[in-house]
Amino acid sequence: MKALSILVAAETLVQHATVALDDAERHHLKVRRAETDEDVLVFDGVGHLARGVLTRRGDAVSVGAVRSVPVPAKTILAVGAGDKERFLALAERCTEL
Repeated sequence: MKALSILVAAETLVQHATVALDDAERHHLKVRRAETDEDVLVFDGVGHLARGVLTRRGDAVSVGAVRSVPVPAKTILAVGAGDKERFLALAERCTEL
């Protein structure tokens, strides 16, 4: 089974710390039926990643070793305006990517 991913605030991902989760992440874990002591993947959205363990029924996560990962390059898609139907089809396919 794939580990759950949890997003935390940028400055809170500290090695060997316990990080409280915001309401949206707690709800996400509740919906996914996450268990206490379950392994999770914790990231902050600015290039830091860590393995963690859920504590207190998903209210917080105990963070392991934090590592930095390169932020992916931005993807820019430039298209010429065409007819409406083709443009909507293109927008739909790009969203699927």
